[in-house]
Amino acid sequence: RELVLRDGLARMTQGEISGTLDMCIHKYEEADRAVRLGDKTIGIETGADDRSSRHNEIMYKSGCPWRQQRRSEVSADGEDDTECSLPNSTYTRAADGGLFNLQSAFVESLHTILKTHGTDPGEYVDTYSKHREDNEDVSAYTNILQDETAYSYLTNDPDIVFLDLMFDGDLHV
Repeated sequence: RELVLRDGLARMTQGEISGTLDMCIHKYEEADRAVRLGDKTIGIETGADDRSSRHNEIMYKSGCPWRQQRRSEVSADGEDDTECSLPNSTYTRAADGGLFNLQSAFVESLHTILKTHGTDPGEYVDTYSKHREDNEDVSAYTNILQDETAYSYLTNDPDIVFLDLMFDGDLHV
């Protein structure tokens, strides 16, 4: 939200938000590859793709078995667990081919949002790996803006809508 709105109420600068999001995307992709495929450099000898048929069923086959598991853990509210569509989303069929497709669409939307709303990579600021001093001016809130166009992105941009659905649904922990 802070990256998109640019309303002066962010806790970080645009360069900090962009740099942090870029780092998080890359760490997520690295961890996902290691878990699925293995990565001896970080101590994962064999990935789950080679070890678990249940993993492969969830990740790569049609249907949404993770929804069935979650539904039984949360509550039975009458929703169709086998229905994989995502309403009101450009990525409406993203989950049809398994969780891997859904995760790939999630990462793709993050890249698109970063490219569309973030700063240029040369302007990324690495504050996520440093401790801020108590007296450091994190945000002066000197230029508060209300931009209706920016607010409309939150409900109309297909990538932002998709991310909102993911944090409220399939990828919610």
